[in-house]
Amino acid sequence: MDNPQGRAGVGVVVLGALLLAIVGATVGSWIGGRDPAPLPSNAEALGWAQEIVPGVTPAGERDRRDYEYGSRLGDESYGAGFVEVNYEPLREYAPEVIDCGPGRATRANAAAHGWRHFRGLTEYPCASWSAERGDLVAEYTHDAGGPVVTFYRATPAGVAAGTLIGALLGALTGAVAFHMLSGRHRPLLLRVAVPAAVVLFPGAAIILSVLVLGGYEGPTPPFWTVWPTLARLFFS
Repeated sequence: MDNPQGRAGVGVVVLGALLLAIVGATVGSWIGGRDPAPLPSNAEALGWAQEIVPGVTPAGERDRRDYEYGSRLGDESYGAGFVEVNYEPLREYAPEVIDCGPGRATRANAAAHGWRHFRGLTEYPCASWSAERGDLVAEYTHDAGGPVVTFYRATPAGVAAGTLIGALLGALTGAVAFHMLSGRHRPLLLRVAVPAAVVLFPGAAIILSVLVLGGYEGPTPPFWTVWPTLARLFFS
């Protein structure tokens, strides 16, 4: 026979598991990403950039952000740490024709200096790429603003492990807790859990889409760092 009460109980347990999985993934990603390695100094970044683009003195500014966590989706509080070497000064108007010549040999130059695991960046009009050396990542990009070499630390391996473990422990805790409380306290649980789900589920979906589709620049953003960005977006 059909059992609406049983289905409702299962739904409450699933809701609790999902809510606590999000909380667990957030806490786990924060714990797993603590104490990242420091960024290279400006002098080191400039020297490495000149290995990649030899014989050309960067005429633009050096942009540095000593952030500890996150992605460049955020603002100055939660962006990724990076050092950026710009080869051309900031211009008021973009050129009509982009000279892609300076970037033709950059990949071979980088490979000769130990950079590995190259990945093409197809969203730029000129040949652009990223590569790794140890836990350091270099990106060569070239658009209307001229060539730019950016260095940042790869996302620590502990972030993925912490996120997964936190999500599993949170889901288990949520399922058990909501199962134990769903009999007598189900109305109260729903009054608390449903508004929380309305807030957390869309945010988690956005975060997961960013992680899977790669709609970001720089290191993969740890799960927790996108929450402050979303909070500023909706509540500022």
